[in-house]
Amino acid sequence: MQEFSHFYLALPTGPPTQGDIWINLPCPTLRAPTGVALVVTPRCDFAHDKTPVFNYVPAVALDTYIEEAHSRLLERELIRLKKQVINFNIPLPAYELLEIGASPESIVDELEKEAKATELAKRASANVQEFRESVDKMSRIRHVLESQVRESALSKSLIPPREMRTFREQVLHNQLNDVHMLPPCLGVSEQAMVLLLRHISSCDIRCLQLAYSCVTVREWEQRVARHTPDVPALSNFRGKPERIARLKSPYLENVVSRFATLFMRFGVPELTATEFTSLIRED
Repeated sequence: MQEFSHFYLALPTGPPTQGDIWINLPCPTLRAPTGVALVVTPRCDFAHDKTPVFNYVPAVALDTYIEEAHSRLLERELIRLKKQVINFNIPLPAYELLEIGASPESIVDELEKEAKATELAKRASANVQEFRESVDKMSRIRHVLESQVRESALSKSLIPPREMRTFREQVLHNQLNDVHMLPPCLGVSEQAMVLLLRHISSCDIRCLQLAYSCVTVREWEQRVARHTPDVPALSNFRGKPERIARLKSPYLENVVSRFATLFMRFGVPELTATEFTSLIRED
């Protein structure tokens, strides 16, 4: 595995602080109950005991994230296919019929009848075939998106390879505003990890302090049993949290900056069509 020691400080010393990477922290918004997470609470809050809680964002393996993102890619492909169907040069309003609930088979039958009766039969027939293929793929995508149990292989087969490759590159180059890629970290993951910036979690800071002060798992279990009545958040842990690395500067600052930008963005109304048109000057 390629080493990325310039990114991480392995087994850091000192009290918990911003940039620490822990395992076995609860991640309630993910399928897995516990996992890898990066602490984002400011250093000064730790140093001066300013907060009763600490905040962290979970990380998942790159391949896991890509697989979970199949839904997003399928929705993109569905939109592309809808636009493609609208733009077909066919003699009937096929897309409109499809939208109001007409069956694809009845639409195709009508299109084929009309195509045979036109001078552009060859061209129209080709469009009918493309329409049939696009509608069939749209139906399969909708079935996958609505299915409770999603087959990864089936989802992947419906996504164009180019789209899959482009999406992966966007993740690796940090071009998506709600995730951040981190390279492999020795002892944590042999492949790149993806920080899920929207899945911020908070937990009682005493849990982290307790984990830091415990040397063994046995000691952790004994102290959890003793302190859970006073610190209910301890019941959410499924194992002893372990700090295994710390993200170095300037990579930590880069993550925190992107995290802050995501939550500090402020949306404003767009110009109306009339206002936009009034700003366009003709030569």
